[in-house]
Amino acid sequence: RHGTRRRVIIYSKPEGQVCTMADPEGRPTVFDHLPVLRNARWIVIGRLDFNTQGLLLFTTDGELANKLMHPSSEIEREYAVRVLGTVDADMLARLRAGVQLDDGPAHFDDIRDAGGEGANHWYHVTLKEGRNREVRRLWESQGCQVSRLKRIRYGDVSLPQPLLRSQSQELPAAQVDALRKKLNLEEGPPPALTLQPVIGQRKAAQRIGQQLRLALDDDADARGIGPSRTGLTPIDLTPPTWNQAPPDDTWRRTA
Repeated sequence: RHGTRRRVIIYSKPEGQVCTMADPEGRPTVFDHLPVLRNARWIVIGRLDFNTQGLLLFTTDGELANKLMHPSSEIEREYAVRVLGTVDADMLARLRAGVQLDDGPAHFDDIRDAGGEGANHWYHVTLKEGRNREVRRLWESQGCQVSRLKRIRYGDVSLPQPLLRSQSQELPAAQVDALRKKLNLEEGPPPALTLQPVIGQRKAAQRIGQQLRLALDDDADARGIGPSRTGLTPIDLTPPTWNQAPPDDTWRRTA
């Protein structure tokens, strides 16, 4: 059943959608197009900005999401980039070696010429981190402009060619297990959602309250000043406030 296993889906994000649950400006959000869940929620893995399209991963597995996004995992992200501007071998060498951005040095781990001419020249680039607008800023540091940007791979998961924009596709359970195994996560089913701890706490509180009422009834009977445990008059167990004296014989402080 979907509610009792870890789920991962691929979503083909178009340009013009945000990756938040809601947007103050009222722009469309990717969450409007995801399968409806019961007793779980979708966690987005590696967001894309408003003008970037391509592969987004969503999961119900918080442990897997954290591992896939953590910098220490060094998960590769691959993008198809259409670049405007003159690109030469020296520029590509600088982008591989590393350039200084506003938030520190950055580089592409790999750059491949994907063909095209003039304003329709494409490159495939990979990097192992996901800083804000990093792909665009790397090209802009060399005087080039990114006119189209599409993520086509995240780790071992690639964007399926037949998947239409704003559509999703679920990964088989075996592939989800393989992802977890590669990241050294424990095997086995996810912890079941249960209310047993809460129910147990409530029952314990009820037992304590009952024992306290019986003790107060016994004490009142012994002194002949209150109803017995079989009486119908309830005892007020409301704790006193600092500026209000407690009701007689309900709360007693000992030295």
